[in-house]
Amino acid sequence: MKITVIGGGTAGFYSALISAFLGNKVTLIEKEDKLGGVCVNYGCIPSKAMYHLLHSITVLQSYRKIVNTSLEELQQFAKEASNKVSKGMEYTLEDNGVEIIHAKGSYRSGKILANNESINTDKVIIATGTSSNKPTPGYEDLPFLTSDFNSAIVIGATFGGIELAWLLKSMKKEVTVVEKMDKILPSPDIDDEIRNAVYNYLRRLGIKLVLSAQAQKIEKDKVVLVNGETLKADIVFSAFGRYPAIEGFEELPHSKGLIVNEYLETPISNIFGAGDIIGTHTATEAVYGGTIASLNAFGLRKRFNTQAMPYVIYTKPEIAYAGRIEGNCVKTNVASLSRGAADKEFEGFLKLCEKDGYLVGAQAFMEDAEDVIANISVLIRLKVKLDDILDIVYPHPSYLESILEAVRSLSLKRKT
Repeated sequence: MKITVIGGGTAGFYSALISAFLGNKVTLIEKEDKLGGVCVNYGCIPSKAMYHLLHSITVLQSYRKIVNTSLEELQQFAKEASNKVSKGMEYTLEDNGVEIIHAKGSYRSGKILANNESINTDKVIIATGTSSNKPTPGYEDLPFLTSDFNSAIVIGATFGGIELAWLLKSMKKEVTVVEKMDKILPSPDIDDEIRNAVYNYLRRLGIKLVLSAQAQKIEKDKVVLVNGETLKADIVFSAFGRYPAIEGFEELPHSKGLIVNEYLETPISNIFGAGDIIGTHTATEAVYGGTIASLNAFGLRKRFNTQAMPYVIYTKPEIAYAGRIEGNCVKTNVASLSRGAADKEFEGFLKLCEKDGYLVGAQAFMEDAEDVIANISVLIRLKVKLDDILDIVYPHPSYLESILEAVRSLSLKRKT
């Protein structure tokens, strides 16, 4: 079977790779010179490289070690990580027989085109990601700025805005976050207990949080609010302004993104969608979506199951969540863990919830929250009974033990 994947970002990469693993003849069309899309070239990979380096420096400084680094050095570190991942993606696909065409993919009059050349194919997976209409630089522009700065305003206290604010503060910048809602992390999925803990933590770091503040005018070095107040800084970042990259696929049914069903099929036969173009927002969903789309293009019937999807906001400590906060809930404090004491980490906690003997959700603001939530996501998605979780053995000392502490408490609550 011939499968064409349009878009060489995270979703497109996994769509092409899994399709090749299944024995299909695969062509990947990518308009840019490099594979990886926004995540690898501008977003998650370079930002997490900077995040890792800055955290390491912060740890050393806590032991009174004098370690400094410039914006230029951070940018170089981030670009090296990005280039390594992008080249690795290209090598992996070519090693598995995927043909890579650098051209603009589109769908016109029932045909798939690479630039203006028609592509003969049996199935198509569209994974073109997002485009940007940001009024000022965004998170993805940080590794590419040509001049340093001392102060910054971040518009939006969303996941990306909070990550960026933490990163900038770790670079010793003066940071102000402007949010139109009356709270940070305004997503309904975030529990108030986590939100309040993060709010207080950011303020202790010295990040200024301006809430219920609608930006009327955004310029490169200032923000004018609706109430007439003007906030000034050396640079303004926007944590919003990305939208599904529909250009070239307008003839396919779409709303805020490409319209797909639970199997990631569009209403047009043999055409699938995956990643940000269908309205999802994270690389985690893109990896999973690319995998599901490729399996279904092959003829399987796998649902795109978003239950208890793990989400992580990369601050230090990390913020992570999966599932719903409902039913019976307990809290495990990092201060009660042996690993927390060993690391001198006393900030944060895990909140874990169960209903009818099964875990339904968790939120964490703690060191290694990404690993803790990843484990909990698996337990929820596989419907592991509460009592069976107690048979799991985690390394000691580790932050994963917070799961067992919380499960023991939940189990005890059910029996009393």
